[in-house]
Amino acid sequence: MLRLKHPGQPEFRMLFTEPSFLFVFLPLLLALYFASPERFRNLLLTAASIVFFAVGERSFLPWLVASIGLN
Repeated sequence: MLRLKHPGQPEFRMLFTEPSFLFVFLPLLLALYFASPERFRNLLLTAASIVFFAVGERSFLPWLVASIGLN
């Protein structure tokens, strides 16, 4: 979804219903997940979550990283 944050500066946000998520991000992630050894799968999903939320809303990224670090 393309939104204007400041006049003249477009900002891209990824949502679960966006074609870029459904037809690019998710298929690539699933392919990488099933091609990866089992011991790296959780790390891959963690990294993909960080990327997804960084593209979607950067202001929540520090909270997400802190939550992952504390868990």
